[in-house]
Amino acid sequence: MRIHSLLLGMAVLFAAGRGRDGVRLLQVGTFHGDEVRAATGERWLSLTKVRDAFRLEPVTLQIDRVHDDVVDDSEKEQSGKTVSIRPELEGIALVRGAGLVPGPVITAGEGISLEPVTEKPIVLGAAHYRIALRCASTPPVDGQKQERCELSMSRGGTTQKLAAFRAYEEQGQREFAAEHPPNVLWAGDLDRDGRLDLLIDTSDHYNVSVISLFLSSRAREGELVGKPVHFSATGC
Repeated sequence: MRIHSLLLGMAVLFAAGRGRDGVRLLQVGTFHGDEVRAATGERWLSLTKVRDAFRLEPVTLQIDRVHDDVVDDSEKEQSGKTVSIRPELEGIALVRGAGLVPGPVITAGEGISLEPVTEKPIVLGAAHYRIALRCASTPPVDGQKQERCELSMSRGGTTQKLAAFRAYEEQGQREFAAEHPPNVLWAGDLDRDGRLDLLIDTSDHYNVSVISLFLSSRAREGELVGKPVHFSATGC
């Protein structure tokens, strides 16, 4: 598979994983070099499940240069970067920024898929939220039915759009451009303000993986969560 220039542009746009207020997002793994804006020795927090509860555990980054089979022409070139952490923990994501501190975090759900059920409740303390996926038909492409799906969250009389996804019909079934339905990786109170935060897989292409962090502490008036922080990685 080839990396299209448009997809590379998307990756560069999102890869920094930095919000306006300094919130940053990252994952452990091997990536193209321009997708990682972090350095060895930086202190981050790993969203990690310990037994039956989630915690933000302090970790130290290790960034190593590696050969990128897609980008590097010579075997001696090492434009890729591998992100690892010490201590070695299995976490959903790495986060860093104001309002994020080590310790236990209240969790309201994990691994919430929105297909085939397209609306699900999430309860955080006494607050009741709903996450919904609504799809509408768009003009067909080469005779194939197309849809635009919008993911939203609501509480009381407030509804906020979170992300949009492309889908199409294949043998009578809805298929997403990312080859999997939208997935709420984790839901809970990450910034400890008593309101719901979400970590969502917002990928919208089979070759580009995007995770997005929505924090309630970044919300403006009339919003439930603020503008998300993204981390994106392009495949081969």
